[in-house]
Amino acid sequence: MKKLISILLCAVLLLGAVPAFTVSADETHVDLSSIADGGTYTDAKGNRYTVLKSAETIVATVTGNMSANYILGNDIDFNNKQFWRQIFQDSTGSPFTGIFDGNGYSIKNFFITSSVNSKAGIIFGGIAGDAKILNLTVGSEDAKIRMSVTATSPSTIGGLVSYTHPGSKAMIQNAHVYADISYETKFENSVRIGGIIGDTDPINIIDCSFHGSIVFAESAAIDGKVTQAGGIVGRCNAEANTDGTLNIINCKNYADLDITARTDTKNNASAVLGGILGSSQNAFNIRNCENYGSIKGENYTGGIVGFAKCTVNTTYAYDIVGCRNYGNVDGEYYVGGILGSASPSSENNSPSFSYTVSILNCLNAANVTQSTTNTSRLSGSLCAVGGIAGRIKRGYVTVENCASIGNIAGVGKMRNDSTAATTNALFGNLYTNPDEQRVSVFYNCYAVGQITSYSEAEYTVYGTGSISMDKAIYKPFISNCYSAITTVNAGAFKTFASANAITTDYGDYTYVEPAAVTSTEVSDGTLLAKLGNQFEAKTIGTVSYPVPVQEEYVIEAGRENYFSNGDAGYFSDTGVWTGNKNYSTKQYVPVAEGTVVTVGALSTDQITLGHLFDGEKASVKKLTTTDMELVSDLGNSYGIYSITIPEGVSYISITTFAQRAYVTLMTLDDEFDADGYYDFFGIKPMTGNSSSPLWRKSALFIGDSICYGFSDISVNGKRLSYGGRIAYNYDMEWVNAGVSGATLSTATNKIIIDQLDGLEYEEFDYVFIEGGINDALKGVSVGDITSGLSAPLDVTTYAGALEYTLKTIINTYPEAKIGFTTTYSVPRNSAYEVYNTYQDITKKICDKWDVECLDLFSNDEIDGPNGLDVANKNSAYLPDGIHPNAEGYERLYPYIATFMETLAVPVPNADYVASGSDTPPTTKPPVTQSPSDNGTTDTAEETTDVTTEETAAEEKKRGCGSLIGAPIMLMSALSLGVAATGKKRKDKK
Repeated sequence: MKKLISILLCAVLLLGAVPAFTVSADETHVDLSSIADGGTYTDAKGNRYTVLKSAETIVATVTGNMSANYILGNDIDFNNKQFWRQIFQDSTGSPFTGIFDGNGYSIKNFFITSSVNSKAGIIFGGIAGDAKILNLTVGSEDAKIRMSVTATSPSTIGGLVSYTHPGSKAMIQNAHVYADISYETKFENSVRIGGIIGDTDPINIIDCSFHGSIVFAESAAIDGKVTQAGGIVGRCNAEANTDGTLNIINCKNYADLDITARTDTKNNASAVLGGILGSSQNAFNIRNCENYGSIKGENYTGGIVGFAKCTVNTTYAYDIVGCRNYGNVDGEYYVGGILGSASPSSENNSPSFSYTVSILNCLNAANVTQSTTNTSRLSGSLCAVGGIAGRIKRGYVTVENCASIGNIAGVGKMRNDSTAATTNALFGNLYTNPDEQRVSVFYNCYAVGQITSYSEAEYTVYGTGSISMDKAIYKPFISNCYSAITTVNAGAFKTFASANAITTDYGDYTYVEPAAVTSTEVSDGTLLAKLGNQFEAKTIGTVSYPVPVQEEYVIEAGRENYFSNGDAGYFSDTGVWTGNKNYSTKQYVPVAEGTVVTVGALSTDQITLGHLFDGEKASVKKLTTTDMELVSDLGNSYGIYSITIPEGVSYISITTFAQRAYVTLMTLDDEFDADGYYDFFGIKPMTGNSSSPLWRKSALFIGDSICYGFSDISVNGKRLSYGGRIAYNYDMEWVNAGVSGATLSTATNKIIIDQLDGLEYEEFDYVFIEGGINDALKGVSVGDITSGLSAPLDVTTYAGALEYTLKTIINTYPEAKIGFTTTYSVPRNSAYEVYNTYQDITKKICDKWDVECLDLFSNDEIDGPNGLDVANKNSAYLPDGIHPNAEGYERLYPYIATFMETLAVPVPNADYVASGSDTPPTTKPPVTQSPSDNGTTDTAEETTDVTTEETAAEEKKRGCGSLIGAPIMLMSALSLGVAATGKKRKDKK
């Protein structure tokens, strides 16, 4: 299984096509020496480009046709020429919509004095549509372009491009700008400025860099106007809620950025600055980017992103992955080494804060300072500084595998209430969603360095983070985080972040004492061993620190998946919409005559493959296999099909099975074969065959984090785990209802049998159960097996809970083939000895209820080096000793699939007599309540329970709500003679 970051496959990168050029021997330039200036070059795909070789003709040529394709044949030297705005500006102000390929050459030796009150860029003003700017250098390290902005109201400035027109799907790739941009006068307007682009829609910016500076002169001060600036992008469409995701990949800022002179003395406007991105209200993916420049801002200031203005009532993902900050960050209000602030776009008690904020595998290696002189900001949660993030409010927050090794300074004043300003080593101020089903996660992070306060020592709180909470806010999961920090002026020292820590409440605030490590433990590898394989040792400065791993990010250049967020149903033969949960349809994708639509994962035996519509969305015809060309046979009736759009068609809809394990890839004018399909999703070809009893059946998988797939990848938002791989290989319908931290017994309020509640699919051919390891972690006693099938069951014990689980499933799914598995041996886990005591009674209980048991615990093959290698602390398949990674599941699932092929419908033994006793236990389990039952939140003890080694898995969980129902109560005998609760089987196609 192709190894990718888990958040990677929840949001597959959408990138446009790049021309494939033949390059010269130095692999830098296409050899155009034989083509004259103004001549035509045709690439291998048949794309035609005008060749540009001279400063005398380039401007007139490009501005004469802003929709054509151009390629440089050599460097363009303007010999110190002055321009009054961007180089390429036609008389109508039209945006550029073609392809401009620098071919590895540069445009250099000129300067710009922008004195007009309009948007301006160094090369282009606006770009639109599918415009592409590729392989271009502007200026040089020794001769940076000087851009002086002297107008009174130039709203948008860009080092390469000023702005994109609404709806643009442009790409900027391999562009490098060397420029010093300065604002010289007072501007009576809001300003957006970026080293590559000032203001943009969600587009793709890849492998770009900015070198030089962005500075506001002292005279540029203004009140009441917004300032948004970034080393790569100033703003992403922060006011329009445009669909799509801004992708900034492998970009670097080397420029010093300073917006402090644009002072907002009345405190009535935001000033946003980020080393890579200033501000975005739209979803973004910032991946493998680095900032080296000094960052000096005001309200919202971050080494990578200044402000994520998160859109309420959306599920937008604001992702910062594998990024590094090496430049000192200074700001006034919300300041972070990676992120300044993330908060809702609306504070009017919106019912939906479903957006996600993820900071993964990031490093801050610089000093972060918050230094407001505005005393009114020291209360009301209006100031916060942290090595990773200043302030994050609402949404679902995930911070994993991050580190800060810089010094932190601020003026935070703590008043022990929910309106405090804070100065902290990792997270300044956090305010999480009040959601018990889907929690925020802080996992596998550390901080070293010094924390300094410029405020009264007795009121200042320091540490690895603090969280602003009121009575309704649900506590996040915090685990495996460490600190080795010193303080100056520390009157109090409380921290937030340890695994297995004791929570202490201070008014509305909650702190957790740190899992402290010493400086020696940081440098001698002890900390690295605690953090695991997501960190590697590197030397930064003079001290060796563990550094978050930057995994290679594979860009599917030229591949955009148009199939996402399909609706449940399909279009009938006449184009009438029919709701049906068995099908998923991507409706009304705009197309034009001649567009080649390629779709992978269509099945030949479904009702329809899709539908064609005219410009009024009236039916043209239903699609069948005779209308589409088979590109690749994926096996098992699935394949890749294509169709060239005929005349009179403006929209296409594509339909696939909703619950198949396959996922759908749909492209426009970008054909792909089987290899391209598998590579795009990081999955392997199907290996199962139609002779298996599993073939095209349905299966329910329930259990804990091993069932859920805590350390596994996800595809289109689904964790694969062993269930997904089995379903994928045998073309099954499947539901993975596993929940991290779940127990068979009532030791937690996450009870495995409750996973049956609320299932959309009402009957299954197979039910596969895994569990028990969390019961062992909780020290649940073994208990006794009962006689017969009607004895009361003590669900506080392992035996009673397992009996109840099997009994309930048999009653709920009387026609299903049911199997149970013990967890493989976990000798590196603290639960091992207790779990070992469960093994004998597990087999007896399964025998009593006639449920086949797969004994993985005693399976030398799966436990040994050729399997999961469970005893090896450096196991490549079981890194933390309990959870398989993707490679581990690849080794595990064939055992389970082979076992499931042998299953039968259980026939429980009603005459079973418990060994040694005919009298069943009568102990009644306590009634458990969810936190909402009595109006209280979790206790400190409960919070500690869910941060054990096993339930650190829950911290990995994001984007999937659990299926936990009401807690289990005392269960009296439920006779098998009572009418079965199994439900009507749905039709299978």
